[in-house]
Amino acid sequence: MSRLTLHLCRLFLLLWLALPVGARTDTAPELQELLRDINAIRRDYKIPGVAFTLVSPQALLWSGGIGYADLATRQPATPDTLYQLEAVSRTVTALATLLAAERRQLSLDDRLRALVPDTELYNPWEETHPVRLAHLLEQTAGLLDTRPGEIGTPARRCHWPPGLYASRSSAGTGLAINALQAVLDEPYAAFVRRRLFAPLGMQQARVTPDPQAQAQLASGYDADGSTLISSGGGPLQPSRTVIASPREMAALLQLLLGRGKAGDRGVLDAGAMERLESPRTTLATWQGLEYGYGLGNDQSLHRGFLFYGQNGAAGGHLSRYAYSHALELGYLVVINARQPAALAELRLRIEDYLAEGETPVQPPVADVESQQLRHLTGRYQALTWRFPAADAEAGLQRDRLEVRLSDGRLLLHTAQGQQHQDRDPHSRGTLF
Repeated sequence: MSRLTLHLCRLFLLLWLALPVGARTDTAPELQELLRDINAIRRDYKIPGVAFTLVSPQALLWSGGIGYADLATRQPATPDTLYQLEAVSRTVTALATLLAAERRQLSLDDRLRALVPDTELYNPWEETHPVRLAHLLEQTAGLLDTRPGEIGTPARRCHWPPGLYASRSSAGTGLAINALQAVLDEPYAAFVRRRLFAPLGMQQARVTPDPQAQAQLASGYDADGSTLISSGGGPLQPSRTVIASPREMAALLQLLLGRGKAGDRGVLDAGAMERLESPRTTLATWQGLEYGYGLGNDQSLHRGFLFYGQNGAAGGHLSRYAYSHALELGYLVVINARQPAALAELRLRIEDYLAEGETPVQPPVADVESQQLRHLTGRYQALTWRFPAADAEAGLQRDRLEVRLSDGRLLLHTAQGQQHQDRDPHSRGTLF
């Protein structure tokens, strides 16, 4: 879809401003087709409801709901339905940390133990590789994660030296919140609402349990789309979720697209936003690789376009937000059933729509000789694992990867017998 089509969408939305967002039908045909596809995916996976928000840096292009927020009451999903948006929680924590850093209340390089001396985190490499605040936000602290559906967090222990490898863990966000709270003169939740949500006009958004907000949450369902997991009454942790509506999330997406500005509202400077999007604390970044996990903000490529954002799951709500500076577009999609395959399919369909008709800037092509590629061949073994497991280290042995050279191209062979070849003509001779 071209940017011209999007501006036409915006024009239609402005013309029909009197109608509720999500109920408009006179939109560009491409957007109508996308909404039909979203609904078809919802039906295929038996998901009660889907919410979707689409923005440009200057405008809310679409925000609406399809299906039901609650099956028992037949309450429809709307742009103002509240969801647990775990995908956003790590980004919000990182933004709050950058706001505090701007006031010199802390630094990303601060040691966790200096900020929180009584932290329960055990780090066998504390003397040589201390856990720093940036490690917690970039997922490089060496912590394990909680499996989907599990309650609580794994033992707070570093399983490899911090500051070397990225491995996703929700425990890192909780520890970062503890460190931030140690330097604030108000509760973390109040700081986020005052310094981040309020300037963006996000009046309903919050990061802590609130009886009124919880009562308004969309119900969450298991993979079958009918077994209730939560109806808004369960306990929530600020490290695991942000409560917000799709309509209000448009302002946060515009802040990210606008590199610290949403409309005429400036919240953070461009330098802080660049740091949010940039990985800095892994061995790969030390070697110049700029692709990876930033501060509560991941990167991915789709049809040649770089997207920032991430997925999340909490209370039967699965969500993804993403935005592209090159396309000048961002979106949020959330479903209220534990169907990660459905979320993945929605992501592909939405990002196809955003990239349609646009041509990405092609990176320079390096002509690498076969002899140079030969140095990359051999057997590779993972050094990290995400979830606790009795045989985790043995599993690393089973998941080894072999790289071979054939006809001037690199072939990847997995331990399960799968074979992958670098087929991109624009990256000949490139493995990573």
